[in-house]
Amino acid sequence: MKRISAPEFRGKICRYLVFPFLKTGAGILLLCLSVFVGRQSADHLLAAEVQHGFVHAPWGFCPKMFTLPALGGGERGLPLDEDRPVVIHFFATWCEPCKAEIGGLEKFYRAHKGKLEVLAVSVGEVRARVQDFFKQTPATFPVLLDADRAVTKAWSIETLPTSILLDTKLRPVLAATGELDWANADNAIDIDNALKADSISRSAECTKEHPQ
Repeated sequence: MKRISAPEFRGKICRYLVFPFLKTGAGILLLCLSVFVGRQSADHLLAAEVQHGFVHAPWGFCPKMFTLPALGGGERGLPLDEDRPVVIHFFATWCEPCKAEIGGLEKFYRAHKGKLEVLAVSVGEVRARVQDFFKQTPATFPVLLDADRAVTKAWSIETLPTSILLDTKLRPVLAATGELDWANADNAIDIDNALKADSISRSAECTKEHPQ
């Protein structure tokens, strides 16, 4: 019996088994599914269209401090220069719910300017793409560039958009996944009540210093 090399064997397998199978409907479906699963494994961030509203942030979640390049130049991040509550808003310009939310977030920021800060974190995108988006949708709040997603991963963000409200001590108070209506009266009440309340008990497990 003639012996064949490993490359020849793999070639015959592909020619007589794999390629014919891929021509069938089941093969095409399996191929598409494998590509989709592979893409989700490599890039598991999902755009959430469902509006969940705010929920209390998990106990013990200690947000990591960070510094990122700002779209307008320089660097920004946590901690802030002043002790103010801050909304950390994770988004991407490819995410349709994110794009729809930016206008409302800008109005919210203008209404609370001087009392509350907003830091919008662009996830996994180059500066030019983000600049093009904000030329069409101007915003006055700082936009930061997390091009390598290091901050997004450190904060365990898996859904876009995601917004997290921190109090003046940078303790998490409220969180929201999915597109949020920033003009909604209930959301505004949730924010006001959360900031007025004593958040020490709510964040009692987060007592260690914020990691740098």
